[in-house]
Amino acid sequence: MPPRIPGPVQPRDPRHALIDALYSRRQLGLSYDASVTRSAAEAYAARAGNCLSLVIMTAAFAKHLGLR
Repeated sequence: MPPRIPGPVQPRDPRHALIDALYSRRQLGLSYDASVTRSAAEAYAARAGNCLSLVIMTAAFAKHLGLR
């Protein structure tokens, strides 16, 4: 069986790619964890965070992608 190519071959709008990555269990696989507020790096490493942790991580991704 040939390997599965994840995602489209053509370039995508970075905003849509970020949204897809955040909401797809197949990509980042994030889960909600209300027990602790993590930094962006900690939330990414743990693949979990509370509201503030996930917002901070999302903002870091957006900044890295050059999104406003």
